[in-house]
Amino acid sequence: MRPDELPSLPPLPGGSSEPVFNEPWEASAFAIAVSLNQAGLFSWPEWVACLSEAIKEAEAAPGSGADQGADQYYQQWLAALEKLVIAKNILDKQAIDSKQQHLRDNPAPHDHNARREPIAIARRTGAT
Repeated sequence: MRPDELPSLPPLPGGSSEPVFNEPWEASAFAIAVSLNQAGLFSWPEWVACLSEAIKEAEAAPGSGADQGADQYYQQWLAALEKLVIAKNILDKQAIDSKQQHLRDNPAPHDHNARREPIAIARRTGAT
């Protein structure tokens, strides 16, 4: 497939004056996808195709409106990420479900405010 034939990502929700991430988990999901791509575990075209499919599925679901807000966008992002890591054998569904249950049972204390500082995504270089 040529680059000009690849599906493109929809624009991020919100305007330039609105935060891209409304909740810390949204930033984490974004950072995980970028980090896994940078680690070579999947290509960006694979990611775009998977996210595009998740968005199409969500839009086709009963009761979904044409106006998809930031919360729905990152729900779709997370669904695509889960599907791709399972398909690539990075994690299995049981491991993901187990971790989700652990986090529900043991919520991290927080101040109920979304993180507003930029999140740095860096790759380690050299041995430590």
